[in-house]
Amino acid sequence: MHEAIFMPGWSSLDAESTFFKENGQTPPLGRKCTMRAAPKLAATLAGAMLALSLGVSSAAAQAAPEPDGAALYRQNCRSCHGARGVAPARMLSIYPTLKTLADSALQARLSTDSIVAVLRHGKGKDMKPFADRLSPTEMLAVAKFVKTFGSPAPAGPSGP
Repeated sequence: MHEAIFMPGWSSLDAESTFFKENGQTPPLGRKCTMRAAPKLAATLAGAMLALSLGVSSAAAQAAPEPDGAALYRQNCRSCHGARGVAPARMLSIYPTLKTLADSALQARLSTDSIVAVLRHGKGKDMKPFADRLSPTEMLAVAKFVKTFGSPAPAGPSGP
């Protein structure tokens, strides 16, 4: 019989108890956990040790999904900048320097990085920074979404 490889600090009884409990069984007392007694446990632990030795974790192996820039824009920007980058007349009367994000000339001058910088630091006295509300990844997702406004917007007011 081959001894199972266990995590540092675990006794064979700890490992065997954990294995049996996870499988809805009661571990026999006084038995030493062996490859024959707990092959699933031994294989699982060996795989975990290999992954740890390679520096791989299950959390790192799964890539976080990219934030939804459109949803973040709707939540944080739409009330001032309009649904498709054309500010409502009411907002323009309150903030006369408010930019029309759908303006193709403005879009040509804006880079994704410059939009992120405005989100991070704000602009002038009216555009407050979003660094305390959005992560850098979320700001980038919003900036990418704003860049989709490049085509001229249809005439007429846009509601929030």
